Amino acid sequence: MALTLKPSRIASVWWWGLHALLGAAVVLVAWSWPARLVAVAAVLRHAVVCGPQPGPALLFLHPDGNCTVPAWGAERVPLDDRTVIGAWWVRLGFGASLGRRDILLFADQVGEVEWRRLCALLERTGRCDSPHGSARPAEPI
Repeated sequence: MALTLKPSRIASVWWWGLHALLGAAVVLVAWSWPARLVAVAAVLRHAVVCGPQPGPALLFLHPDGNCTVPAWGAERVPLDDRTVIGAWWVRLGFGASLGRRDILLFADQVGEVEWRRLCALLERTGRCDSPHGSARPAEPI
C-alpha cells in the first residue's frame, strides 16, 4: 500500500492551540507586564521556530507488516509493538532498526478510503495496539 502524505491540519491546529493556551496562561500569571511580555515572546518564538517537522511524503506499507520509507533510505523495516492505532491518528514505531524513529500520521493526511485501509492493514499484522486489542502480552496488575 503506497501512501502519499499531505501536511496535517490537525497537527497544525494542535500545535498553535497548545501555544495559544500557554501564552494565555503566561498572561494570567501574577508577574510584572515586562516579564509577561518576555514570556509570551518566548512562547511565540518557540511556536514558530520549533514547530513539528514535516514527515516523509511517501510511505509504503507491505502486507507482512513491514514498511518502506524512501526519504530515509530504508528498505522494508519491520514495525514494532510500539505501533498504535487511535481514532484519528496512527503512530508507526520502527524500534531500533531506524534509531527509534516514529511516524505520527493523522487521518487528514490521506484520503478516507486510504485511512481505513491503513488501519485495517495494521490491525491484521497483529503488531500494534488498537481499540480492538493489544499486541503486548497481558501483564498482571
